[in-house]
Amino acid sequence: HPAKRYAGLKLGKGWVDVGETFPVSLGVIDTEGKPVSGASVTAKLERIDWRSVQRRGAGGALRWEWVMRRTEEGRCTAKSAFSAVQCSLAARHSGDYELSAEVDGRRGGVTSFWAYRDADESTVAASPRCATV
Repeated sequence: HPAKRYAGLKLGKGWVDVGETFPVSLGVIDTEGKPVSGASVTAKLERIDWRSVQRRGAGGALRWEWVMRRTEEGRCTAKSAFSAVQCSLAARHSGDYELSAEVDGRRGGVTSFWAYRDADESTVAASPRCATV
């Protein structure tokens, strides 16, 4: 195994309302699949944005290509237990998001979701909160 411990996560639904605080369930296991207690596990929220950019190709010809941009929107940390622990985050803009779990500086489980609000292009102030369940 490349790591001694692995982090996983679970999000209760595939989309959230912009500004809504949502819980993230986190867990850590060892190489035998047994739960690990007392490890610092982090949930990292990134907004995924796609842009069409024009670049010069061979011979100076211009071509268009899609480029993905990731912007960190928040993170929360909790201490793992023998059952899932929770922390909470909030999406501040409409769009695609990716949520990943980390333990020991290594990325673990990943899921994606959509945040939406009618007539949105404004920002909603939100701050991450963490709690252990």
